[in-house]
Amino acid sequence: MIKPQFDLWTIGLATLFVSIFSSVSGQQLCSTQQSFNGTQKVFSKCQPLATQSASIAWSLDPTSNRVNVSFSGEGLSSSGWVGWGLNPSTLQMVGTSALIGFKDAQGTSMMQQYKLTAAVQNQLAALSPGVTDLVVLDKAIEISGTKFLMFASLQLKPNQTTVNFIWNRGPSVSGNSPQPHSTSLADLQGRTSIDMSSGIVTGGGTAPHQHLKNTHGVLAAVSWGLLLPLGAMAARYLRAFDPAWFYIHVAIQSTAYILGVSAWGLGLRLGHYSLGVVYHQHRRIGITIFCFATLQVLAVALRPSKEAKIRVYWNIYHHAIGYTTIILAAINIFKGLDILQPGSGWRTAYIVILSTLGGVSIILEIISWSLFFRRRMQTSNKPFKYGGSHRETKDATNGHSHTQGRDIV
Repeated sequence: MIKPQFDLWTIGLATLFVSIFSSVSGQQLCSTQQSFNGTQKVFSKCQPLATQSASIAWSLDPTSNRVNVSFSGEGLSSSGWVGWGLNPSTLQMVGTSALIGFKDAQGTSMMQQYKLTAAVQNQLAALSPGVTDLVVLDKAIEISGTKFLMFASLQLKPNQTTVNFIWNRGPSVSGNSPQPHSTSLADLQGRTSIDMSSGIVTGGGTAPHQHLKNTHGVLAAVSWGLLLPLGAMAARYLRAFDPAWFYIHVAIQSTAYILGVSAWGLGLRLGHYSLGVVYHQHRRIGITIFCFATLQVLAVALRPSKEAKIRVYWNIYHHAIGYTTIILAAINIFKGLDILQPGSGWRTAYIVILSTLGGVSIILEIISWSLFFRRRMQTSNKPFKYGGSHRETKDATNGHSHTQGRDIV
């Protein structure tokens, strides 16, 4: 009788096959066959979406232009909400006609229609049911824990096959009113364009104007977050190189101001693009930084002479505004990182930069004060000129000098 021989290669290949099969199976986030309340529904296409563990399956009837859509999403909690919808013109949340699912106070699964307005997205009001642009012919929903499965049959407009698909989720519902969702970058990426006929998906869930947002963040970090403190350090620790320190200080701060104003302008532009999305604290601090930096630039032009009596007050003002601006800039950069969420590496890098600047400043501060006290002690303890073992004195009567022998202790 021949016994099967299993060598290490056979075992390895089998293990690899099982791993690959399990991985592929685990990544299958959507299916063309789904069940709603015991009723089996079959779809022609399905597509995993970019964020929030969401997916969409659909079938389009080209004759009637009717589309059946199944949306699967992962809620933040069993008491939260999950929603999706179509925007007729852009990949923006404002103007989207949405279907949002949640459980009411009695625990009944509900799905209602909403119109996303600028006030709602700005977190000024909670969602309430209203008239939308969606023509809903049929709908169904199942909620199991944090898993939401939502079905709708929609009537598209004639010759409309490409739709702007928007989705999101929120943490809570008050009564039958879904509460606003977070406005972090991850929560604003739920958008893509889908050709219901061909199945082509574009947009990839990337937030709009992402390049401008990245440019805004980099310019602000380099100008306000790096150059501004470097310019202040040059003014404080390079005084021995007079007047070079002044020109270095002005050059660095001027460059920081130009780049910073560019970042500020991009921020205003982004605010115009993202109607209804306002990061209030980040915006207010940014405006304050711009105003303070402008005051500093004007202060250089209006600087009084060293002999002027008000020069001491100008110095106090200049230093106070300057250091306040640096502190506000660091705070606002961290708020910007919270908004962009570029990854922990960027936050870590900025923390390292701040720590390095702070460490160098502490070392230079210690050296500066040590030299200051040393010179002061030398000046106060110097009643005569050191030149050897004798002290030169001057005769009070004839004005001639002579040396008087005295040992110096």
